[in-house]
Amino acid sequence: MARWTLIAFALASSDSAVAAERSDPTAVAVAEFSYVDTSGEERDQRADHAARIAAFSETLRASLTDGGSRVVAPLTCREVPCSTPESLIESARQARARILIYGGIHKMSTLVQWEQLNVVDVDDGKPVLTRLLTFRGDNDEAWRKAALYTANLVNEMISAH
Repeated sequence: MARWTLIAFALASSDSAVAAERSDPTAVAVAEFSYVDTSGEERDQRADHAARIAAFSETLRASLTDGGSRVVAPLTCREVPCSTPESLIESARQARARILIYGGIHKMSTLVQWEQLNVVDVDDGKPVLTRLLTFRGDNDEAWRKAALYTANLVNEMISAH
């Protein structure tokens, strides 16, 4: 009888461990996006763009936490800023993230901005999603919509992955 009790306990424990492993949230690391402005506009917008790129990253991070199945892991780089994919992946590994998101935004003109989005599986270091996106406008609302669209793409990819 004691033997059957031990076997039942072992089976229950292994089922619980598998269930806990499946329910662990996916850790996602989001690097600060880079920004380049080659629009040639006369007005100095560096402060506006710095605030918008920070808000973009924050909106992206907040939109990736979905109430339990995902958490955002903080990135800390040995080289500051993390400027190569290798250094970003290493930082994401140290943060125990499974997914790394990084990229940049390039303002080409008054109306058009490009976003390079890279999503990497940290375990094998391979890209799982790369996109070149465009958005119109250079105001807080245009940037917010771009961040939300990016988050939707990433959320769909993670759910399917």
